[in-house]
Amino acid sequence: MFFEGSEKKIEIELSFGLDDLRQKPHSFWEELVEQAHAKILSQIDSEECTAYLLSESSLFVWKNRITLITCGRTTLVNAAKYFISQFQSNDIESVIFERKNEYFPDKQPTNFYQDVIELNKFIEGKAFRFGNADEHHLYVYHMNKPFTPEESDKTLEVLMYDLDKDVLNLFQKENLKSEELRLKSGIENLFEGFKIDDYVFEPFGYSLNGLKGSEYFTIHVTPQDLGCYVSFETNANIQKNYDEVLARVLEIFRPRSFDTIYFHPDQSLAVEVPNFSQRSFVEGSMGCGYHITYAHYFHKNLVELEPVELKEL
Repeated sequence: MFFEGSEKKIEIELSFGLDDLRQKPHSFWEELVEQAHAKILSQIDSEECTAYLLSESSLFVWKNRITLITCGRTTLVNAAKYFISQFQSNDIESVIFERKNEYFPDKQPTNFYQDVIELNKFIEGKAFRFGNADEHHLYVYHMNKPFTPEESDKTLEVLMYDLDKDVLNLFQKENLKSEELRLKSGIENLFEGFKIDDYVFEPFGYSLNGLKGSEYFTIHVTPQDLGCYVSFETNANIQKNYDEVLARVLEIFRPRSFDTIYFHPDQSLAVEVPNFSQRSFVEGSMGCGYHITYAHYFHKNLVELEPVELKEL
């Protein structure tokens, strides 16, 4: 069995003064995610944010901002076009679209370049690649409009590959409830004080949303033997203990390699990670108002592998 865990993500911010997005009917959000070929499974709320757990990743809604993350063969760009079309062009303050290189890009209904062509029909933007084309890399597209993020507006993403066998076996275990999985994996102790909504998929797979006020964190695990993948993302105020949070996430999943993506309005965070070497480091101050840092790390220990038969093809 193969499932593409690598995700597509879009963040759209509207002008202040418009109606609160959280007051839109549930049917609006159902239609939005259906445009991406996903479904809403459940939701949790804080006083400042609503988090929807999806059949393919997550949707977060604040008063004037949404963050939509989808995986698999989803068409996230269709959901983005649907959302943008509901508003006047001068109501759209910021659009940022991310797409990580996939394990099997030929299985996707679109590629990044096609997505950009579609988005450019609605807004004017610029596209970038972070990293070498023949290695792990990240595509970023942003609306070409001046935007000034708040000082606290920082987002960290950790994308992990080739998990430790014991971790992989835990997330492949049958009939394990979400509470047991959180406890046995160590996810339960990652953050304190967050309301949690999580789901175990059949035959395996795991998604989690956590909320506390305007802060969120989300985890998505695709534990297939072929193309295993985990994503972690948060906007929590972790700059003072960035190293500690990253270390805890890596200790839980124990990947052979991983990416970090950091969006922030001021300075980058370049860190050394014990037992890992940094393969690439890319950063830039973008016209969308954010400074973006992308880095790829791989474990220093050499691993001897055997050929893998690709039965799924």
